[in-house]
Amino acid sequence: MMTTKHMMIMAAGVLGAGTIGLAAGGLLLLWLFNRSESKANYATAPVERREPIPNRAVHPVMDRLEQRDPEPGQVSPPPLPLQPQRPVSTRAVLINGQRLTDQQLQSIEQRYPSRIPDGRYWYDRVSGAWGIEGGPCAGFVLPGQTIGGELRADASGGNTGVFINGRQLHMLDVMALQQFMPVRQGRYWVDAQGNFGYEGGPYAGNLVQIIAASGRAGGGGGGKSGGDHGSVIGDGNGFIGFIDHEGRSASFQH
Repeated sequence: MMTTKHMMIMAAGVLGAGTIGLAAGGLLLLWLFNRSESKANYATAPVERREPIPNRAVHPVMDRLEQRDPEPGQVSPPPLPLQPQRPVSTRAVLINGQRLTDQQLQSIEQRYPSRIPDGRYWYDRVSGAWGIEGGPCAGFVLPGQTIGGELRADASGGNTGVFINGRQLHMLDVMALQQFMPVRQGRYWVDAQGNFGYEGGPYAGNLVQIIAASGRAGGGGGGKSGGDHGSVIGDGNGFIGFIDHEGRSASFQH
């Protein structure tokens, strides 16, 4: 039979268990509340997104070639034009340092009944004079032909101090002119009719008339270029001369 003492002990045990249960439940609720609040704060906090740092140690040329989408309102640059392919020549004929194409050579050889040997030549577009690179004048052809590069001062390898149309004359060129007239160092122009003068200056004389007046006139043939006042001629073998408008000719050998 349960006594009053036993009943008091059981009541105390129940109350103690209930108190411990309430305390544990309160702690559990407090932990769950704090956890949910922490998750809410974490979810609403903005996340800083860092872009990857580009590698700037790229070659400058390659960096410019990177393909990027244009910014709004920005016009993308046009693509680079394709470089045209230069015509290929199967021959090695160079005039004033520039290699002639097969088409150019065909056009020239149709005008002159001969084949141009492979080699390096110089050509004076103003007077029509030409020669082998490093050598004196070998003859005359039609002036004004748009072939080859620009005539260089050292085309004939001269050191005479006498320049005609920008080319420093070879010693043989000077010796040939000295047969008819004194030749002084300086810069001169000479056209296809034999007219000449100081570079940048007016007409000073005519080589056709000077050679004819010297009394050393002779016949000539070969390459020729003509005009109102006469023609210059040459056969490509060191022979040069002039024919005036009246048919008189004058020539000399190197």
